Amino acid sequence: MRILDSLIEAFRDIIGEMKEPIGEIKERIEERKREHLAKRLDQQVASAGEARDWRHSIVDLIKTAKEIFPKAQLDYSRVGLKQLAGELGYKGDYTGTAEQNIWMHDELLKRLADHNICLPPRV
Repeated sequence: MRILDSLIEAFRDIIGEMKEPIGEIKERIEERKREHLAKRLDQQVASAGEARDWRHSIVDLIKTAKEIFPKAQLDYSRVGLKQLAGELGYKGDYTGTAEQNIWMHDELLKRLADHNICLPPRV
């Protein structure tokens, strides 16, 4: 076997050994991102001085995000929620029912996760 081939094989074996640890590191990084984002939202809620539940309420989630990022075009009015419902693929007429808002909150979490933006799941 050529020296070059032996080196390539050896390095592939070394890299192969790292697959599991790299996967574990990625999982830890994702968990830390989730924790950081949740902590930042919690801090904003605490400083707002009003009761909010961004983990379950689409309105509270958008309102809190808007306070953190005031330049972002985030609208939690009925018109804004209707627009967001359409963007998330809601079929039918959005009227702002609790069921629609729960669906929208869950769907938003899924869409954010598709972009590697993970928030704690609804419990």
